Amino acid sequence: MSFRLHDTVARKPHAALTLYALPCAGNSAEMYRGWDAMLPDWLSLQAVELPGRGHRFSEPLQADARQLAADLLRNIRAAQTGPFALFGHSMGALLALEMARQLPAAESERLLAVVLSGREPPGVGVQTPPRRAALPEDAFLGEIARYGGLSPQWQTLPELRALFLPVLRNDFALVDGYAWAPFQLSCPLLAVGGDQEPDFQPAMLAGWSAYSAQWQGYRCFPGQHFYFEGAAVRQQLLHYLREQLALLLAPTLAW
Repeated sequence: MSFRLHDTVARKPHAALTLYALPCAGNSAEMYRGWDAMLPDWLSLQAVELPGRGHRFSEPLQADARQLAADLLRNIRAAQTGPFALFGHSMGALLALEMARQLPAAESERLLAVVLSGREPPGVGVQTPPRRAALPEDAFLGEIARYGGLSPQWQTLPELRALFLPVLRNDFALVDGYAWAPFQLSCPLLAVGGDQEPDFQPAMLAGWSAYSAQWQGYRCFPGQHFYFEGAAVRQQLLHYLREQLALLLAPTLAW
């Protein structure tokens, strides 16, 4: 398995920290296009591509969160020599958590932080239907529409639905099939999200404090599940990430 920065710009050769960004269900590394250019030279954002989409379209989909996290983590550990952080949105947040959980204790100091976006802690918020991936097409698309993730082309281009529905069903099966078990990370953990999320209230993000010995708090931004789609809020989010990661990185470096 492989991953790469989706943007065509060169990687920042002198970056002190690499932030790996994991996509949400049905999406690809494309969702993070342009983010790296909005960050300072000391912080490099690399969008992680998942199998079955983007430049990995020919690879089989993977619906086992633990196995997928293990594969991605193995590649990052092989490629990354310095400190790194993980950012994941929605399904990507689940994968980021699982990757952090699997990181060997001997390497735990390399992981500077995990940032969870658009993902509520287990057991809170709206209880979604079980096995959503098995719903009939109209019901399944209705479930997706709650998150604001469907473009108008879905209604007019059946070939588009035929192409992306298997990816969406796979990813919802991954999320719904993940068996949560109690664990606590040793690295700093932050949570971010929109203040109008369809599945949970902003204050519920505080529940992630149980999952890290170094809980850093949460921050909400104006918007719904894809709150960062607008340029202004995306800029706010990246400014917040830059500030928080700089604070965590500073004690480890001689600036």
